[in-house]
Amino acid sequence: MNKMEYIALGPDHCTFTFKKQTVGDFPGYYHYHRGLEFYYVHQGKGHVVLNQRIYELQPGKLFIYRPYQLHKLHVDTDEAEPYTRSIILFEPAVFELYVKPYPKLHQLFMSLWKEEQELQVYELNPFHDMLIPVMDHYAQRLRDTKDGEKAPVFALLLLQLLETIHPLWKQGTTLSKLRPRTLKHSETIMEWVEERYAEEIGLEWIASKLHLSKHHVSRLFRKETGSSITEYIANRRIRQACSLLGSTSLSIQTIGQRVGLHNTSYFCQLFRSMTGVSPQRFRKEIDPWHDLGSKG
Repeated sequence: MNKMEYIALGPDHCTFTFKKQTVGDFPGYYHYHRGLEFYYVHQGKGHVVLNQRIYELQPGKLFIYRPYQLHKLHVDTDEAEPYTRSIILFEPAVFELYVKPYPKLHQLFMSLWKEEQELQVYELNPFHDMLIPVMDHYAQRLRDTKDGEKAPVFALLLLQLLETIHPLWKQGTTLSKLRPRTLKHSETIMEWVEERYAEEIGLEWIASKLHLSKHHVSRLFRKETGSSITEYIANRRIRQACSLLGSTSLSIQTIGQRVGLHNTSYFCQLFRSMTGVSPQRFRKEIDPWHDLGSKG
């Protein structure tokens, strides 16, 4: 299953779910949504496909997803050990106002929001004993605060999180340049898709580039990511279409062509099947805060 999630952020343009638990099957699928998301893992294991890379999902890790950034979680569930995570989601265009008075945190905030970067995963285990009481405190405060008055309280939580990860971000931006690693085949494939999703790209071309059989490439990609190459390409194209619908006045036909789907009827059909609405409806439902956040 693949989808673009509509998440209601309410009048405060934010939402915080503390220690959400899942017991039993956790459906893994590619998805993308409005808002900047901080996703902290308390318990569970698996992997995350993000930014053409595969990361291990484990307790103490914080994943940060930019607005409408394609990502997928695969969780190995165990009834004896629930999958537990905290989800912090907000409109960055709204909360930049709260961060701007603090230059070093504002620099980090803008980088997380606006820049294409590899550093979107942080190991916060060393800060666990400090971080969890803080999150618990603000979860309670937000529950006790009326709708329409939550934003200043949420901003305090956001500032605490930014202060926690700032030294890791500064260190990581340097280390990531010094310690390149060999990419998995699936990561190489995702990089090629990123470069060529608007062109004709398929399994045969990818297999020839890797000097492997189509069957082997297909099986390898599914084993490493949990999905097919075709699903990944389709999701990347529709994610880009969402971005263009929100940030340009291009026609539906032109947007389809820009993302490699030249048959407008098929583009609209695929878009509806993956988002639940037509491209026209999607464009009409985008609110001003999304417009502001997507153009930077």
